[in-house]
Amino acid sequence: MKKITAFAAALALLCMASCSSGGNVSPTENTAPQTFQSEDFQKTAYTKKSAELPEGMTALYIIAPYSGGEKLFLLGSGAKTPMFWTTDRDMTSFTELDIPDFDIGVSYNIAVANDGSIAALYVDADYGDLPEPDYDDPDFDQAVYDEAAQYNFKIAVYSPEGKLLSSVPVADLPVEPARNTSITETFTDGEHIIACIDGSVYLIGLDGTYLGEVTCGEEGTLGQAGIDSKGRLICTVKGDGTTRIHQVNTSDGTLLPAAAEYQFSGSTEELRPGTDGYSLFIRTLSTIYGIKEDGDGYGTIEPLFGTSYAGIGSTAVTGFVRRTDGLFTVTEMDWSAYRPKVRTYTPMSPEEYEKIPHITVGMYSEDYATAGQLEAFNETSDVQAELRLYNTSNEWSEDTYNRINEKLTQDALAGDLPDILISDDCGKVGNIDMTAMGVFIDLYPYIDRDKDISREDFVPALLTTLEHDGTLPMLGNKIAIDLGYIAKTKYVKNIGKWDFDAYISQLERMPELNEKWGETDETAYMRFTKNFDIYNWIDLDNATCSFDSESFIRVLRYCLGANGVEPEDRYTGLDPQSEEAQKLGLEMFVTQQREMIDDDKLLDSQGIYGMEGWLRITKGRFGGEDITVLGKPSPDGGHTYIRSAWHNYGITRFSEHPDEAFGLIKYLVSDEFYLDNVNYIGLPATWSGIDAIFGVVADHDPSMAGNDTEYRYSLGGDEWIDLGKLTQDDYDDVIGLINAAEPEPPAAARFGIENSDWYDIIQEETERCFAGECTPEECARVLQSRMEIYISERFG
Repeated sequence: MKKITAFAAALALLCMASCSSGGNVSPTENTAPQTFQSEDFQKTAYTKKSAELPEGMTALYIIAPYSGGEKLFLLGSGAKTPMFWTTDRDMTSFTELDIPDFDIGVSYNIAVANDGSIAALYVDADYGDLPEPDYDDPDFDQAVYDEAAQYNFKIAVYSPEGKLLSSVPVADLPVEPARNTSITETFTDGEHIIACIDGSVYLIGLDGTYLGEVTCGEEGTLGQAGIDSKGRLICTVKGDGTTRIHQVNTSDGTLLPAAAEYQFSGSTEELRPGTDGYSLFIRTLSTIYGIKEDGDGYGTIEPLFGTSYAGIGSTAVTGFVRRTDGLFTVTEMDWSAYRPKVRTYTPMSPEEYEKIPHITVGMYSEDYATAGQLEAFNETSDVQAELRLYNTSNEWSEDTYNRINEKLTQDALAGDLPDILISDDCGKVGNIDMTAMGVFIDLYPYIDRDKDISREDFVPALLTTLEHDGTLPMLGNKIAIDLGYIAKTKYVKNIGKWDFDAYISQLERMPELNEKWGETDETAYMRFTKNFDIYNWIDLDNATCSFDSESFIRVLRYCLGANGVEPEDRYTGLDPQSEEAQKLGLEMFVTQQREMIDDDKLLDSQGIYGMEGWLRITKGRFGGEDITVLGKPSPDGGHTYIRSAWHNYGITRFSEHPDEAFGLIKYLVSDEFYLDNVNYIGLPATWSGIDAIFGVVADHDPSMAGNDTEYRYSLGGDEWIDLGKLTQDDYDDVIGLINAAEPEPPAAARFGIENSDWYDIIQEETERCFAGECTPEECARVLQSRMEIYISERFG
């Protein structure tokens, strides 16, 4: 476990990111480079085939070609961390490589030479007389180790068989090494290593000699580093619509004049040495290009593989290789499922493509998981699901939001919708309630006639929650348990019926329950916004409000009891990246994580979104003390609820392939899906899925690297509460909470963006009251009158 934790810390700084660096290094010659332009890649469909990976491989972080691209070196995780393998470029067989003296330091990266030797550049930490850090020790103090640490850059070289050949310090490198030093994009020609360190690129000899910083002139920006098919170190320089390929002068790190520049779509994400007559492969967000060899130089460029058409995202790609048959294999890390994906893509002819049933799946905007889940479905199904995004912009704007909502509305009216629509957990696509528009078919008949699933397989409260007039227009595949309020039992004994009066009474009693609660600095308005949902007194469905009620007047009186002291704001105005802001942010996080343990709060609003959720609440957030689940206060007592945790899926009545569409929904509630997505937010919607997940995650936290990390609750920095494993008692408690929870009632109507001024009325009148300009009764009467008029004009 120690090595996994250290490895994870070092690995967090090992990312395939681009490096930018300023500088003024001019070419020694002024010959204009030859310009080559690539054609756009023609739309192509692909079939996918997953590689048979070594048993026990749980992660794959680096894939590095050597031996002219015929062999591959792999770095990942499995029974231990890190682990190493070698394979041929077709990945027909894997050989585990043992490197007993491999040192990851506190930050590192590796490069593999053409002869298979491995160069590791890392930050070594010498802690003096302190023992080696034990990150699992609850008494481990990172600050003590930081104070004692002496950091140095080192280069270690290993033979292709894993034997340590040399380990030397790096002299004169103009970077101050630290625990959080970032080392990315390392490449070696067998004598030198080029590395991006904290955003700048440096050339270092494998004997530890610093040779120089790699920079470019003012006419461009330094892009990606790499190595070409002849083993030469290279860097790209991005100009105005062009990318130049420069070889690196290995005597001083300067860039040799570029003989060629290229025009192609997208920016370079990754360089790989070419094979089969190509000098270099370039991967952008959408395409892999090949640059042909031309003697000792670089020739024409052509698109070889459409990653976007293959449905490959950009953030999870860890490498790619061109096989001996000319097909491409792409390696990815699926971070939601925490597993490697290694797949070979075969292009299909238009005729082959047309024979395959296709369904479209529409959603408002892309999330971190859906595209990968559809890819997994496509791999095992005769049907191909294609994702349609209504919003493709990463920037949110009100105009874009309104425009897309209008398009969704018009598409629904015109019958121009995909086979399946994915909504949020509240059943909306954008801001449109598609169920209310009647665009979905009833899923119950499909469930009832299916030979594999039935209504009884699902958590019943979820089905009831999603029902509409006796039909099931949408189905969610994950659930959450809304527990409402939880408190330490010692503070809520004999509380009786948990209604709104009991809630306010409990808040009023806080100073007598614990004297520290009587010393809280807060203004009346802070107390008002922190403890109360204004929709308790607004009913837009019936176009009424009840601010003149005794409950609201009582709330105003309670808020007037605040001491009126504005808490000190130490964060506003700080540079978020400054050391002071980072330190303050950690203090705030620690306070938040400990607030229930240290009795800084009476009531905590909580929900369960995974099998380990109850464990984190009971042993973590409340420190193991006895707790009482009060639920959400209501006139007949406290209630807990089941709701959809993430997405809902509905088949539109315009679908030409409803049976195939139901096949996708069926896959999304299968045990296979749940086991492949153990880190996907929420509890499974089926009883068998809950059992399957429990069997996998009981012994370890699947969100952590490796398979032997038990559950922990962070107290900030390197301090944790060890929670241990999930037990049968934890399982029984979660099942009990599911069975006790009710279907979530339909969401009440709320003000939209177009009525954003409604809260100004609330704020204006309550602040008059809190400033002593009127009594609570007068405030309630005026507020009732103003809000009645406002609501009536818009919803009456």
